[in-house]
Amino acid sequence: MFYIAPIPTDLDGDGNEDQGLICAIEDQGPVPWYNGSNLTTGVTDTAIDKGANNTSIIIDIQGEIQTDYAAGLARAYRGGGYTDWFLPSKDELNEMYDSKSILEANSEFTEIGNSYWSSSEYDKYKAWSIFYSSSNHYSKNFSLQVRLIRAF
Repeated sequence: MFYIAPIPTDLDGDGNEDQGLICAIEDQGPVPWYNGSNLTTGVTDTAIDKGANNTSIIIDIQGEIQTDYAAGLARAYRGGGYTDWFLPSKDELNEMYDSKSILEANSEFTEIGNSYWSSSEYDKYKAWSIFYSSSNHYSKNFSLQVRLIRAF
């Protein structure tokens, strides 16, 4: 489940620190998925808990952090003073969209839009995105929004 900071450390009251995902309160972009080079990054993992690793691999392969492509923008983002934001995997992005009504109930949260990049690559030329609540793959040169997340 997604949350908006600040997050209590024990959400279920069992005395243990919980883990989850936090969604940025606003969109970033629009930007293309890649930095201008169609390179295979191999970040085909779509599972929850894979977005941070996918983002790091994309940056390693695409080159220095730049804010003109999705993963670079994620790494450069400093929302709430945090430096550990990343581009969500396909499944994390779908989970965020499924939590849309909960997230948007917070008055500080800007409405979730219709199209976002994930960190999950489809092939050399395409990456997974969400578009009007369904998962699709689009050319990496399309400019889409990104909604960044972080784990706690």
